[in-house]
Amino acid sequence: MNIEKLFTSLEGAYAPNTIKAYRSDFEHLTRWCKQNKLNPLSLNGTQFVQYLEKMGQSLTVATMGRRVASISRLFDLLKQPNPTKEPDVILGLKRLKRNLGIAQKQATPLTLEVMRKLQTVCDNGIVGLRNRLLLQFGYESMRRRSEICAFKFNDVKDYQTENTPCSYENPKAISLVRVSSSPSQMNLSR
Repeated sequence: MNIEKLFTSLEGAYAPNTIKAYRSDFEHLTRWCKQNKLNPLSLNGTQFVQYLEKMGQSLTVATMGRRVASISRLFDLLKQPNPTKEPDVILGLKRLKRNLGIAQKQATPLTLEVMRKLQTVCDNGIVGLRNRLLLQFGYESMRRRSEICAFKFNDVKDYQTENTPCSYENPKAISLVRVSSSPSQMNLSR
């Protein structure tokens, strides 16, 4: 199977963003191989280590790790010999992690003070109410942006009165949601 047929076969089985990342990572490898007159589908461990070292000059360890994982998955799906699993590559990646460091930049947390300031600029219209609720929900439940976006009220069971405890299908969901037009009366409890 060639690589374009593989990308076509992935549609529906993988999320569009996953396929996009796989394609982007493979294209990055292909560009490097073209510059070095190599075939991306027949690399050996030593050649892949050279690719890693080149990536290490401009990319973070996290990006390199993601690229190696994507490329490894593509080699496995193509049933090609996988250079990413060679001992030289594993040791090369460990060496880069050690030399470059693996600490990632920590996201700045939403503090109570910042959340309250953000809520004061929300108007009393439906969009403003929604925004205050999302800010409060994110703050109270300590969720990441992606977790807030993934939350669905369908996860709530027995959501009949605001004083009735709720149970959830989703273990990351909150236990009770009450919405008020006033930020001081807004309450989201875990």
